[in-house]
Amino acid sequence: MARSINTVTILGNLVRVPELKTTPWGTNQCYMSLALNSAYKNKDSGEWVNKVDYIDVQLIGNLADTFVPQFTQGQPIAVSGKLKTYTQEIEGKKISKMHVVADKVVLLKGADKLDSISHDEPVDVGIPF
Repeated sequence: MARSINTVTILGNLVRVPELKTTPWGTNQCYMSLALNSAYKNKDSGEWVNKVDYIDVQLIGNLADTFVPQFTQGQPIAVSGKLKTYTQEIEGKKISKMHVVADKVVLLKGADKLDSISHDEPVDVGIPF
């Protein structure tokens, strides 16, 4: 079987300040959510529609130790890492969820929110959705 490429880079706004936790093995980690803002032009009405997707991100070890004390709610952040799926059983049902395990984190300073460093109005690229 051919090997896959599992790399993702996202830029978003921090939903809330994460809490640093220690695993039973003594490694610090945190889970945080990034809000990814986008917009598309409704083909029926011609109006721009704003959309927000939320992505969970896990920081482990030195990344968690370094960045959690610096985070503020709404802060723009860039994350590079790998997608990981975990499955758990809740009330007899198996639930799978995907998140990003971060390899690199960049605090995007100089902007209050990511939309302040983007175009004033989204660009219509002709995608019909």
